[in-house]
Amino acid sequence: MVRALVGSTGRGFNTRALYLKKVAELATQVFVEHDRCIVNGIILAGAAELKEHLQKHMFDVRVREKLLHTVDISYGGLAGFHQAISLCEEFLGSIRYVEESRLLSRYFDEIASGSDRIAYGTNVTLHALELSCVDTLLVWEDSKIFRHTFITPEGECIKFSSEPASNFLKSGWNLESSIPLVDWLVGLDCCDDFEDPEQFARVMEARLKGATLELVSDGSSLGKQFALGFGGRGALLRYAPPELFDDPELDDQENEDEPF
Repeated sequence: MVRALVGSTGRGFNTRALYLKKVAELATQVFVEHDRCIVNGIILAGAAELKEHLQKHMFDVRVREKLLHTVDISYGGLAGFHQAISLCEEFLGSIRYVEESRLLSRYFDEIASGSDRIAYGTNVTLHALELSCVDTLLVWEDSKIFRHTFITPEGECIKFSSEPASNFLKSGWNLESSIPLVDWLVGLDCCDDFEDPEQFARVMEARLKGATLELVSDGSSLGKQFALGFGGRGALLRYAPPELFDDPELDDQENEDEPF
């Protein structure tokens, strides 16, 4: 009886160890590319004992250094995933606030220094995106800007505006599509399979042209200044091509609705 109990316990221990090893290996495969961790942070959720053992002994050091927080959950599968998100809501909010404040401080410092490696306003910002010179694209998360696409006798015409598409219709114009700017940037207009992350990644890569998209809130004083004072659209640039600022039609601070 004792021998059987010991054998059973040993098998259980070995099974758990193999499970933890597999989890750690998968984490390395998913989160590490070119010898570096590709995510900004990781939250580890699970049963206390397993979670702590995985955190201390099993994770690749490149993954372990990105661990930000741990939570105990009562469920497995999708229910456990949603519980973990709920438990981390306040923590995630504080992390986002810090990162957002750091990013906006950098943006306003560039403006204060007179740097030409920033863009603001819809048309200049999106023209910079077309020129592939944007490093970080900043968009206010509650921005009401739409991307209207019209078919005209001269060809396709694109207008970015908070006004409805009907305000721009002229004789011979037909509205082809109208979509919120952020939805267009992430590919919601052309990705049919919402469970295929690779499809979204391909569309975003083509539209962002190497830029990083950052959605910012107006929950801080810097966020409010960006949203209300700068229209909620701007960018930090890798470089500033002369043609970005030479075209007076791109001065959308006064004429936001011209196509870029």
